[in-house]
Parts: sequence; structure tokens; C-alpha cells
Amino acid sequence: MNLIDRPFRREAHACRIDGMIKITGGAISQRQLAERLKIHRATVRSILKERNWLRRIDRPHPSANLAAFNARRQGFAELNFD
Repeated sequence: MNLIDRPFRREAHACRIDGMIKITGGAISQRQLAERLKIHRATVRSILKERNWLRRIDRPHPSANLAAFNARRQGFAELNFD
């Protein structure tokens, strides 16, 4: 691989990382990104830092938040006027 190919490969990695963050809703760590996308951890870390994406990851899973919200909502919905 020559040096000209590297920026394009890095950009391709960044697109794949961005897609995985969107799919998981941010509920993924740097290690999981590297393992799932088969990219070296240092590369993942440097891409996340240079694009300021570190704040987009390591969040609670959105479906867990939705389940908690629905559980609270169902508690209020159980009203009987018999």
C-alpha cells in the first residue's frame, strides 16, 4: 500500500464507524467498534478523537431507555373506574 491510499482508507473506516454508531445509537465502546469492524483499536481511537466523536459513544442503549419509559407510562395507564 502506498501513502496515497491511506487517506481514502481512513475515510472509509470513518464512514463505517459513523454508521455503526448510528445503528447502535451510541451504545458501543471503542473496543466493540474495533472488534466488530475489524479495525485496529488505535485507528478507531484516533478517528474518534480527530472527529470529536468520543461524546457519541458509550451511551446507554436507546431501547433500554424506551423500555423504562414505557414501564413508567403503563403504571399511570392502569386506572379503573368501576
